[in-house]
Amino acid sequence: ALMKYFKYVLNLFLTFTFLSCSNLSSTQTKYMLFYIQDIGGVESLMQYDPETATGKIVGEGFYQTATYSGGLAAYDKKIYFEAYVSGESHPWVYDPFEPEEAGVNPKILIDLSPSSTDESGPNYFLSFEGLLFFTAVGEVTGRELMVYDSKQPLSSTNPYQTDLVAGTSSSRPDNFLTYEDKLYFIYDNGSDDALGVFDTNLPASSTNPSTVFTGLIESNEGFVIVDNKVYFNGADVGAGEELRVFDLSQPESVSNPSLVADINTGSGSSFPRDFITAGSKIFFIATDGSTGSELWTYDTSISVSGSNPFLVADISIGPSSSTVKDMIAYEDRLFFEADDGTNGDELWVYSFNSPLSSSNPQMYELSVGAVSSDIEPFIVFDGKLFFQGEQDSNSLGVELWVWDLSSSDFNPGTNPRVYDFNTGAANGDYYRYSFRDCLDGSLCFGAVAPDGSNFYLLEPGDGGFPEIEDFEVPVAVSGDYPEEFTTLEY
Repeated sequence: ALMKYFKYVLNLFLTFTFLSCSNLSSTQTKYMLFYIQDIGGVESLMQYDPETATGKIVGEGFYQTATYSGGLAAYDKKIYFEAYVSGESHPWVYDPFEPEEAGVNPKILIDLSPSSTDESGPNYFLSFEGLLFFTAVGEVTGRELMVYDSKQPLSSTNPYQTDLVAGTSSSRPDNFLTYEDKLYFIYDNGSDDALGVFDTNLPASSTNPSTVFTGLIESNEGFVIVDNKVYFNGADVGAGEELRVFDLSQPESVSNPSLVADINTGSGSSFPRDFITAGSKIFFIATDGSTGSELWTYDTSISVSGSNPFLVADISIGPSSSTVKDMIAYEDRLFFEADDGTNGDELWVYSFNSPLSSSNPQMYELSVGAVSSDIEPFIVFDGKLFFQGEQDSNSLGVELWVWDLSSSDFNPGTNPRVYDFNTGAANGDYYRYSFRDCLDGSLCFGAVAPDGSNFYLLEPGDGGFPEIEDFEVPVAVSGDYPEEFTTLEY
């Protein structure tokens, strides 16, 4: 009897384990990748499914004249994008789990101007907190923020056409930034730039989105939010364009926004811009009037003083600018491109938790001397810095370089290592817009190879450098640079 009871319990355990594993397998998160690629002069929406290791052109055969320039986003297990078909631009939707059929899948999501032949020209698609945001020209509005909720039926109010500037005038919202459960953006209210906000806890309405504050903020320079405070380039008659702050916990007033620091003292402007953050620190480009535009930093966790904010380095000494750009922060280092006026565009690294010195920030050259290394944007993946560059002594042209950041050594050819995709002296020249994290932990980018431009995929390795054969070409279609990568999770 005891043995029978034991067998009974064992069978129950095995059955429960099997059902649990089966359920786990059936609910395992999977991913698809979508991107835009110009093939034969026609922009095409591309799909790659790693589950089946297959890729294709979406709508091939019945949307040959389509162009896709307004971006795309994965939302509610579908892909939303702008397509220009038959002379009109509209928001479109594609369901990858349903058969393709002309006029059915993909299809126009909705004609936002049904009573006219005008096109809506959607752009800036963004999926956030269960909603889809984009900008477009509406039926009775100019270019405004659109809010779509897929849980509700399509109607004249879904997508909701906001109207921050009443009538057919446009507010042209841009510089989207998500913080906690809100979407912030800069828009033109007709007389000044203003900071707007959409609260995802509330339905879209005439009061949502709303205005955070009006004036001061410069739309072309962007903004960041740290610890519930907005930092931005703000213009004022008395102090010019300087670093300013708005406290989101307080209403707009004569003292909110306020000046953080008058970097270019007096009525001159420091023109702060290109803000990025690392913890409590903000990095940006500015000029104090005696230097050109250089790298500055501000620590929001300590009081403003003569040394906060401060100039990191006058890289191009004197009034000329070093053209700092493409900044990214990783752990305690800031990577960026700059020209000191002697060595051309090179890779620079600032260890921002260490004291400033003659070697901090430090320049790292691929091409030694006055020859520029043509450094381009960076991404950190799998503990390594990926970037485009050229070493004049190796005759390989502009190619992909990978620097293992676990070592402080910088010995071009060894670490960082070069990958000659477009073999020989021909340039790979391809990474500017395409480095993306994708498919839950992989790296996607476009590259020029002898047979044309392709989409490349790299999965995390075992800690060492990847080999050239580790860079997969999942969809072997020769075309122009792939871009606008987005991952659909299901």
